[in-house]
Amino acid sequence: MTIKENIKEKAKIGAKTIAIIAIILIVFLGLGYYKVFYTKTVGTSQESAERQKFKQNKSYVEGMISDLANYRLQYEKEKDEKFKIALRETIITKYSNFDIDLIEDQNLKQFLLDIRNGGNWQWKKL
Repeated sequence: MTIKENIKEKAKIGAKTIAIIAIILIVFLGLGYYKVFYTKTVGTSQESAERQKFKQNKSYVEGMISDLANYRLQYEKEKDEKFKIALRETIITKYSNFDIDLIEDQNLKQFLLDIRNGGNWQWKKL
């Protein structure tokens, strides 16, 4: 084998090696883009469904209702109007997407309705 043939053989091996590395990189980049695409489409829908399922979870609902009862108690006892305004804003933000029909206590339900409607809630026997 001459030097020229040896160089040509090594060049072929080098070209094949570079081609294999390029194919591997293209495959990995393609998989990366697929994962990004999947996460933006199917993954987002799946995450949304899981979040909805969590929001219907009994312990989540009971926790939200318990927190609302504590907020109502704080609201009733508070004398400082600025604090009441801040508390109303907190309640509105936290319960903006909460299904009010999940609240069985009519007074608590009315409290949330009044807060959402911007009114000053007063204790009423329902």
